[in-house]
Amino acid sequence: MKERQPGQIKYDTNKSVRSKVDKILHDCVVMFANLGTNTPLDVGTKEDAKRIEKEKLEGIKDIDLDFYNDRLLLKKEDE
Repeated sequence: MKERQPGQIKYDTNKSVRSKVDKILHDCVVMFANLGTNTPLDVGTKEDAKRIEKEKLEGIKDIDLDFYNDRLLLKKEDE
């Protein structure tokens, strides 16, 4: 495997990392798209979806901390 250049993150250089992160992001989009549909993919309320999304996005930290910190625009708890 070639060495990462400064400024590159695992998401950009590792297909496995990209696939895992993309799956989490896709799952979040699908969850919000299904709100109010009364299907098995409907998680209930928007608040429930936001809570579940936050939990899922936290999983990205374990996969690629740089992606989590630099690419995701997340509101901090104190804002």
